[in-house]
Amino acid sequence: MEYSKLKIEEFFNKDVKGGKEKFDLFFATLQSVLEAGHKVNVQFKGYASPRADYDYNLILANRRVKSIDNEIRSYKKGALNKYIKKGQLKITDVSYGESLASKDISDDILNDKLSVYSVEASKERRVEVVKISSDLIESK
Repeated sequence: MEYSKLKIEEFFNKDVKGGKEKFDLFFATLQSVLEAGHKVNVQFKGYASPRADYDYNLILANRRVKSIDNEIRSYKKGALNKYIKKGQLKITDVSYGESLASKDISDDILNDKLSVYSVEASKERRVEVVKISSDLIESK
């Protein structure tokens, strides 16, 4: 039991809290680049654990990306919205749902409670930045 507790604490401290800190840094850097007049396209990919059927998981993955889109739009009381409206900042969703989930994660929710609550299943429910393109990068 102690191993599981340690694994959960590590997940929240490293993945969840650490991911939030990295994302805050990403937002600040994005704002600086946009303020300098550059165009930026960001592609996000949403993932899902294999808990439900494919179509439902794809919807969940898209909702996760939409949550990030909402975070961007509410960052510093909407500081990035003017760049979105001008087309200077574009956000694209390239979600795959569960299709890229690890095959080691069980989708048997009736017989395997870890299929939903394990750290491994939790890591499958995420959003990643998969590509950033910008006139700043392309001009170098």
